[in-house]
Amino acid sequence: MSTNNYDLLQTDREKIRKLWGKTNADVQDYIRILKEWHKTQNHLPEMPDDNTIEFVLTNCKYRVEKAKKTIDSYYTLRTIIPEYFKGHRPTMDVLERISKMWYFTPLPKLTPEMYRIIFLKYAKEQGITFDLDETTAYEVNVSEIRMHEDLSMGDVYIIDCADLSLSQATKYTPTSIRKYFTIFEKVYSSRGKYFHIINYPPFALQVLNMAKMIIKKKIFDRVKLHSSMESLYEYVPKELLPAEYGGKEKSLDELQELWFQKLREYEKRFDELEEMTVDESLRPEPLVANTFVMSTDNLLQTDREKIRKLWGKSNSDTEEYIRILKEWLKTQKHLPEIPTDNQLEFVLTNCKYSIEKAKTAIDNYYTVRSILPDFFKGHHPVKTDALNRVSKMWNYVPLPKLTTDMQRLFIMKYLKEEDIPYSVQEATAYEINIFEIRMHEDLAMGNIYIVDAADVSLSHVAKLTPTTIKNYLVILEQFYKSRVTNFHVINHPPVMKSILNTVKMMAKKKIYDRLILHSSLESLYEYVPRELLPIEYGGEENSVEVLQEFWFQKLRDYEKRFDELEEMTVDESLRPEPLVNSDILGYYGNFKKIEVD
Repeated sequence: MSTNNYDLLQTDREKIRKLWGKTNADVQDYIRILKEWHKTQNHLPEMPDDNTIEFVLTNCKYRVEKAKKTIDSYYTLRTIIPEYFKGHRPTMDVLERISKMWYFTPLPKLTPEMYRIIFLKYAKEQGITFDLDETTAYEVNVSEIRMHEDLSMGDVYIIDCADLSLSQATKYTPTSIRKYFTIFEKVYSSRGKYFHIINYPPFALQVLNMAKMIIKKKIFDRVKLHSSMESLYEYVPKELLPAEYGGKEKSLDELQELWFQKLREYEKRFDELEEMTVDESLRPEPLVANTFVMSTDNLLQTDREKIRKLWGKSNSDTEEYIRILKEWLKTQKHLPEIPTDNQLEFVLTNCKYSIEKAKTAIDNYYTVRSILPDFFKGHHPVKTDALNRVSKMWNYVPLPKLTTDMQRLFIMKYLKEEDIPYSVQEATAYEINIFEIRMHEDLAMGNIYIVDAADVSLSHVAKLTPTTIKNYLVILEQFYKSRVTNFHVINHPPVMKSILNTVKMMAKKKIYDRLILHSSLESLYEYVPRELLPIEYGGEENSVEVLQEFWFQKLRDYEKRFDELEEMTVDESLRPEPLVNSDILGYYGNFKKIEVD
């Protein structure tokens, strides 16, 4: 399809097929296979045309299973991330706004290697504030046309940051960057060959550093910074570029106007897309949202049935254990509430399905709040400045995916003391708040802690006294019956020895023996699946910063629960037997009561 007799997406399908080692007949057979599969996917709203299917196949390197997932994602993500797919039809008003925000223009001619060059340029903010949702939605609309008309071996992006302002740069958050890459990876299986950045101001590097923590290393390694156009010409044929960049192509303004006209020609298609939905009731297998995009709903991915089986328990067995505990709770008038079924199963699992241990753990869960109020009162994650302060002290994040043996991984990282001094009390209180959510949503066979001590200082060491470590271990054992599998310490400076010596005095020998020091990440990988780790530790998971941001939102989602906990007390006058504090705290006995397996 052309616009004003100017072909905006010049391609050579036959040559590209040959580069993939495919004949025309091969391609038709692949398309037939996908169409046959599509007929079984009654939840999808339409059958894509042949060009769309070939576009997907090419971007998926002719892998049929990956192409199936991409086609499904193309429709499904419209519901999961509606902010980029709904309400952005390319009307005159929308295009007028885009013209004042930026340029996003695929260049007409392919490179000799059959790559599509795409030009991105920020416009000066004049009257309209840069809106990342709108600009991303515009990219989505252009990509829609490419699916119907284009074919290439991949994309080469040129990003002109000459007019990028600090205001525009601050719109790029870890969440927005992650969503952006999710869309173009999942919906279009976009194959970014290079990302060339030109005319960049110093603060653009801050956005790049953020992106480095979020996107895969192999993608980030394709980012090229250029100090001159001559440097860019070493990678991109000069003659293919717009006139103002030394090339022979039309100017960016001319090309963008042609693209605006092209988008208007697709009005009927965008009308269809605006109303298009997936019928989840007809999906062959239930949708797992976390296969598409990270959200606060999938921060704690688990498999309750598998974990029950590992304990030799059926679903009905678990329900019976929960019933027994609920009957017992009815007799404990001093306790302020009946816990939820998820909370009770969390406790049962941590107590190895011992009813008596579970009873003690449930009582301690409520009672210790009065005995150690410094850790439980005044640390509301929404009503206080707790999250802001913690963000400057340390990172503490459970990782979303369990290990194959159903262990939950945690990253704990001390931060340099700059604006706010480290507080053991506040850091522990934050950990307690995270555990509160875990009790409601999580289930695991045990916990594996990875402690990054790179920024531990003498100041940190001075605050980790025998008393604070003792209280921490009491909370870990008595409050949550936490089942510790290993503590892995990485990037440990010499000052860590002092902390470890204190832990050795306070903890049981068998838990101390589970503390493993690593001199390298390669050593850690021998114990922990690398792919489950955050990207900065060589894994495939979101960065710690991104995960912590999601956890902050999750804590805000639980505001009502934390309101309740702030006021919750045990009525000691109704306790069946008088409380003996030492039974919980061990002040008059052995503090080394942490339980491990």
